[in-house]
Amino acid sequence: MSGADLRAHDVHAALAGLVAGTVSNADEDAAAFPRLAAFNQGAVYVGRFSGASPWECHPDADELLYVLDGEVEVTLLSGPKPVLTLARAGCVLVVPRGVWHRQWAAHSVTLLTVTPDRSEISFEVDPRTDPGICATDLRAHDVHAALAGLVAGTVSNADEDAAAFPRLATFNQGAVMSAVSAVSRRGNATRTPTSCSTCSTAKSR
Repeated sequence: MSGADLRAHDVHAALAGLVAGTVSNADEDAAAFPRLAAFNQGAVYVGRFSGASPWECHPDADELLYVLDGEVEVTLLSGPKPVLTLARAGCVLVVPRGVWHRQWAAHSVTLLTVTPDRSEISFEVDPRTDPGICATDLRAHDVHAALAGLVAGTVSNADEDAAAFPRLATFNQGAVMSAVSAVSRRGNATRTPTSCSTCSTAKSR
């Protein structure tokens, strides 16, 4: 672990001075989304943009999008028809490995992303070489709704930890969780992941 980056990274500081630009090519994307830290096969980024991105695909790992402010429409090419998901502030969306997708923001949107290093970009109408690829969970998940009813508690054993951290979505070899610091769930509510209430359900066009 020698040389590992164990710092905490200030998202607000990284966003300071950034204005929403376009992300129509690699240079614009790099300027709009500063790299915060390495993460497995990629990195954590944060930034702002408006307008449309080109199609992109990550063949090695999933990508995580967390909307900090504004809203973004994500189109995913999965199955016979494109799937459209609208994610508003407070929502998490996991784009599965190998699924072509693009983003559209009518107004400025602020995102934190965990993006794999290897990405493919396309400006074709349909860039897929295998239209048969079909992902199952293309919903946006509402972090605020998942946190509703949670109070700070302890996580001293596996049962407390499992109750404290609701599972939102599968992400690579693990999952996306949400919690209030160290928390415990009030009462005997179900631990089923909460569907996104402020984000639209994924739908085919």
